[in-house]
Amino acid sequence: MPPHHRDNRFRKLRKHWALTQAEVGFLLGKQQEAISKYELQQVTPSTEVLIGAEVIFGGSLRDMFPRAYGDIEDEISVRAKALLNELERRPDIPASVKLDLLMQLIGRASKFRL
Repeated sequence: MPPHHRDNRFRKLRKHWALTQAEVGFLLGKQQEAISKYELQQVTPSTEVLIGAEVIFGGSLRDMFPRAYGDIEDEISVRAKALLNELERRPDIPASVKLDLLMQLIGRASKFRL
């Protein structure tokens, strides 16, 4: 099973701080049912919820929402590889700077797939 499909820490952090789903929902401006779906990884949290969770708990988004993070990371990695292939044919300096960034991005994503 890919690392981004393991249990998330969002629920663990909520419980650690003795917060109910309703209380976290209140802090995030969401209903309790939405919090349950985030914890079960049934829906991808909005940007507002992701930032809000980080503000509340101070944890990493990768740890709190591994599936959502991994899915987005996978999509970006695929596009980064396509752009990398295109830029490798260009000898100019801006292309080489972009290649460095893309290779770092792909490397970061790959290290969490081991």
